[in-house]
Amino acid sequence: MSAITCPHCGAFADFIEVARWEAVEQGSNRHFAAWKCQACSRPIVGFMNLVEGGPALWWPTEAKTKVFPDIPDPVAKDASEAYKCRSIGALRAAVTMARRAVQSMALDKGANPKKQLWEQIKELAENGTIQDTMREIADEIRFAGNAGAHPDLSQPDPLIDSLSEEKADAALELMDALLEYVYQLPAPPKDPSAAVWPVAVPQPLPRNHPSPRPDHRFVQKGWAREA
Repeated sequence: MSAITCPHCGAFADFIEVARWEAVEQGSNRHFAAWKCQACSRPIVGFMNLVEGGPALWWPTEAKTKVFPDIPDPVAKDASEAYKCRSIGALRAAVTMARRAVQSMALDKGANPKKQLWEQIKELAENGTIQDTMREIADEIRFAGNAGAHPDLSQPDPLIDSLSEEKADAALELMDALLEYVYQLPAPPKDPSAAVWPVAVPQPLPRNHPSPRPDHRFVQKGWAREA
């Protein structure tokens, strides 16, 4: 079959057919197949092109992502993958990768790798890497990602059960705001009295800086888990 862009790894690669079946749809026989990417070995499924033998239409469709060129590579990869997951409707994976991006950022900024994420965020706030508003945003993303990464089969999970595209988008917007603050805005001097602050130095952000509306908040009393 002709090479296509893999929706998983992004490589322009050949796909090997691994399964084929037929089904009746609206009174007509439809031919389906599954193929495996030769670059990453992950599968796609779709309608067959009976002439060429390859897929005529397949799922997942090509994943879209966002590039973070001015951010350290490990952090940027996690953030980009969060967007890639969102583009194919993998909402739980998207918020989980957003949480991972926050933890990668914390480690990159010197947080203790032996601590849990909530402790690492607290550490960054205490040493001045992030201010209180940014700490709240980091915790919002952490709560969302915890629900995606830590299943609890003993009780319903309110966040995952109600996770919508709107809420997933809110988590990614918060991730963007946090990473921009940490990596792209100039940091104030450690001793403000020893230097004149440039005009570009950000002042404390207002309480309504991009934090989700109350109905979007991920913190839900009584079930949020520390991690």
